[in-house]
Amino acid sequence: MEYKKLTDEMMEAARDYVPLMEKMAFLRACASDCFERMEMRLTDDTVLPFFKENGERKSRYMMGALVKLYLMQEIEPAEGTKFLLAADDYDRWAGGHILGQLKAMKARGGQTGEKANNLIADYKELEKRFNAEVYAMLQGMNDPVSRMQQMAMQSMTPEAVQKLAEQTGEIRDELEAFRKKREGK
Repeated sequence: MEYKKLTDEMMEAARDYVPLMEKMAFLRACASDCFERMEMRLTDDTVLPFFKENGERKSRYMMGALVKLYLMQEIEPAEGTKFLLAADDYDRWAGGHILGQLKAMKARGGQTGEKANNLIADYKELEKRFNAEVYAMLQGMNDPVSRMQQMAMQSMTPEAVQKLAEQTGEIRDELEAFRKKREGK
């Protein structure tokens, strides 16, 4: 496999800052796709879903962001998404130690070094935002209260609602009879 190498021409064409709204569009498009649904069976055979982070997808999305948003290189998106790199494309970029190459360019100094420094800093900010968004979504999806609500909703079939309505009517009738008995009627 041939790994990608940064060239001076690539650095000249690269952006060292991605506007906030583009970053937010990236987060909205990609963060929700970084989870795996798992299932937990309770003792009564109730199945509760929970979610875990998919680190492989996060890595592929972040490399896609670096390549597409910063280095302005064309990518062939995987699975119909705009930023998800195919695994072999990810390996071509990551195997070339692209961030290490950027750090080496930063060490050169001068205009290229300054641009590489700014690019790395802005990319790290995007990465922090991405990680925070994924973490927040994961916490929300795995919140025990939310999961209990999901379980309650799953058990609320039309038949269960009908039975509950019937039981409510029976209880109301029994309470009415008890009230009348107490009043001596």
